[in-house]
Amino acid sequence: MREEINLGRDTLSQKEILAIEIHELKNERVRIINNKIRYFLSDPLQTSKDSLLFLLENENNVQGRYRLLSYHIAQKDKANAEFVFNSINTDFELTTKQQAEYDKMTILTNIQFDLIENNKSYFEVDSIQRQELYVLTEDTLSQTGAYARAIISLIDRVDYDFNFPFPEDKPKDFAPPPSQPDLKLNLTPNPANDYFIADYELPIFNFKTASFSMFNFESKKVYEQQLTNRVYQLIIETEKFTPGTYVCKLFADGTEYAQELITIKADQMTAEQNEQSEELKTRIELQVLSSPLAIFPNPANDFVV
Repeated sequence: MREEINLGRDTLSQKEILAIEIHELKNERVRIINNKIRYFLSDPLQTSKDSLLFLLENENNVQGRYRLLSYHIAQKDKANAEFVFNSINTDFELTTKQQAEYDKMTILTNIQFDLIENNKSYFEVDSIQRQELYVLTEDTLSQTGAYARAIISLIDRVDYDFNFPFPEDKPKDFAPPPSQPDLKLNLTPNPANDYFIADYELPIFNFKTASFSMFNFESKKVYEQQLTNRVYQLIIETEKFTPGTYVCKLFADGTEYAQELITIKADQMTAEQNEQSEELKTRIELQVLSSPLAIFPNPANDFVV
């Protein structure tokens, strides 16, 4: 197969083609939903607000329910926010990891509900709530941890060394980091079995060092290849990789320019690895990426995601 790849021949099997098509359809569905959310949020009419609620209420999955929760919290609608949050644990059969996430989110939402009830902002959390938030920040693998770091970064100006969603309720002198330039990073086939091709283009012409790196679910670097060309295609064999989803990143002169997810040996993944894959996708969604994102909720009071 490697010889055929080097000769430029198409070595995709029907199974790989079907897997790629399914993956693309899922991504297209996410793009359509995000486009609809952007449209509804940019339209001030009440009908658009009602349409947005209808869209979110009919997203019958755990992450969709969390987005609906965020919407109600942003609107300071405690009654509906509590109803939505309680429904997550009753309407869905949560996995072990999802239950752990829900338990942590319970601590965070209790703080948010208390602030809403007392008409307070995050700058007015009491000492107990602040301590609870600091404990949550230590969890670097969960959605709740990302939210907690955003709040602590806002109220205590703590500088964390990783990305998180920025709160909107911020001091006037608070400035988010500059956006990253656009560039090209395509991974095919995705999911991959025997190999995948990383087709990249760096957005800078002169660089001293550059690399393509892969990180596993635990954010541990498992692969790195130094780059000498600004535009190139890498062929990466997957024989030594454990089944699962990995984050692929492009670096140049110490700056991260892009990241994409690649799923390897999807048909061999265990239930735990599938859970880790979904959790990793959620973490990536929360990060400030170089590509355009749907800003949600909008209008916002405390957070934008």
